[in-house]
Amino acid sequence: SLQQKAISKLDVALRRAGPAAVGFSEALQKQASELQKVTIHGDEVVIQTQALLAEMGVAPDAIGKATQATVDLAAAFDISLESAARNVGKTVGGFAGELGELIPELKDLSAEALKGGEGIDLLADKFSGRATEAAKTFEGQLAQVANSFGDLQEALGKGVVESETFTQS
Repeated sequence: SLQQKAISKLDVALRRAGPAAVGFSEALQKQASELQKVTIHGDEVVIQTQALLAEMGVAPDAIGKATQATVDLAAAFDISLESAARNVGKTVGGFAGELGELIPELKDLSAEALKGGEGIDLLADKFSGRATEAAKTFEGQLAQVANSFGDLQEALGKGVVESETFTQS
């Protein structure tokens, strides 16, 4: 399933960050499930975003905050999660990038401050709650229904695939 593929990507990205990072996977998956309940994004897409942030060098203990900043930034600028994650991820490389043009306060941070996570902190504070607000719109509620339906399909598919009748065929 898409979710298992996303979890696999996250686990690989976390392993690359070092042995201590592997323990963050479950907490990040839980965050993804919680975000699905209050935003328009399915948990599998959020997990893919977390994996991308990890690949871009966001410290494992900062991925949760970076993920929240990413979903809020995506809602604020009506951009994809992937685009938002790439912009958030660039900040830990010391670059304000495109965001520096849109958010002047970000340009005021030094490369060292960005690398230290201050860019993520700034974005998290500035855009806090935007994704939750977007989910309260009619369009947002429709997206949440679609995500719930997708979870139901996953559960039904898993039940069929794991049933004795299916495995004996």
